[in-house]
This record gives sequence, structure tokens and C-alpha cells, in this order.
Amino acid sequence: MASHQRIGEYYPYQGLIRGETYIDRSHVELVPLLDIEPLRRDPGTPLFRKYKLVPVLMGLRSPHGFLPPCELQRTGCSRFKYALHNGSHRFYASIAVGYSELPVLIDR
Repeated sequence: MASHQRIGEYYPYQGLIRGETYIDRSHVELVPLLDIEPLRRDPGTPLFRKYKLVPVLMGLRSPHGFLPPCELQRTGCSRFKYALHNGSHRFYASIAVGYSELPVLIDR
């Protein structure tokens, strides 16, 4: 990941279409990566799949921001403020390239 040139402290993102609903960028929050509990996997299940991670890494390099924000849930009972609900590949890719924040939607 040494050859990756970060554009800022988080990856460029765009609005998200969830089902039939377009979610505007104004609903996206920036959350420190250290406040997010990683997605838990069953033993024996790979953390991520290479064929899915490579396009995400390419998206991190794009200044056009075609990656959607990750989705989080508030935890309330953990050392983390949030739990990752959707976006594990974007989460781990952001850590790998050295971002400090993640663009997210928080389920309320």
C-alpha cells in the first residue's frame, strides 16, 4: 500500500442508492476508524475476499468517488462507539492505506 497516494483523511465517496431511495451526501458522517468495531466473522470464514478487495482499493485511488459510505450501528455496550454493519472491504482497505476516518451512514 506504500504506492497509494491518499487524497485526504478518508476515501472520496458519493451518494448511495439503498433499494429505491437515494441517500444524499448530507446524511453521511465522518467517523474515526478507531471508534468502529470490525465486522465479526464465523471461525473459518475469510475476513475478506481478494476479488472484492481489489476493486475497492482501485476505488480508493479514484478522485471521482464511486464508493458508497459504509453503514454502522451504535453499540452502546462496547469499547467501540459503532459496529460495522455493511462495508467491511471499504473498512479494511481504508485501514490498509492509512486513512483515519471513514464516511458512514449510521442506522438510527
